[in-house]
Amino acid sequence: MKPSTASGKSASNSHVPDWIHDRAKGYMDFYGLGQWRVHLMLEDNPGTDGTADGTCELSQVRYRQAMLSFRRARAEEGDNRNNRELVHHEVLHIALGLMHESVRTICEKMLFDDNRELAWDLFEQAQEATIEMLVRSLDPDIEELLEFRAKKAQRLALNKSHRSKKEVNKNVSDAP
Repeated sequence: MKPSTASGKSASNSHVPDWIHDRAKGYMDFYGLGQWRVHLMLEDNPGTDGTADGTCELSQVRYRQAMLSFRRARAEEGDNRNNRELVHHEVLHIALGLMHESVRTICEKMLFDDNRELAWDLFEQAQEATIEMLVRSLDPDIEELLEFRAKKAQRLALNKSHRSKKEVNKNVSDAP
């Protein structure tokens, strides 16, 4: 299955619903992640154990590349609050990507085997708890902000279109 990007530059995977593209892009814009290339995929069983509804793979943090995978059955449910929170959760993993990779490097390069696994597990637990707290506390505000931005963009496009029509009409009436 070919992945598609949240940036809107490539929508090669028609199986990823538009609402996932739109939500991922909205959250990425909110967090200033426009420079990331994020591939979106649907899978029957994302993650290593198949129990996750979504995963984020930070393949190239240095080059700002990531892949978000979502459980196909959840995506088919459509755009609902739980699914918005799922997309938001995975995008937050991207936002925290540099911290994630820094801690991983510290664990791999500076800790001995026994300590490495414990430190990594503790970090992942803390990161998941933090992301869950952020999603639940920020999601309503982000939704409101994204709706405001969308309405503003529509108004600007409408005003631009209206001005263009006025200029065309004025040029036509000024013609000899």
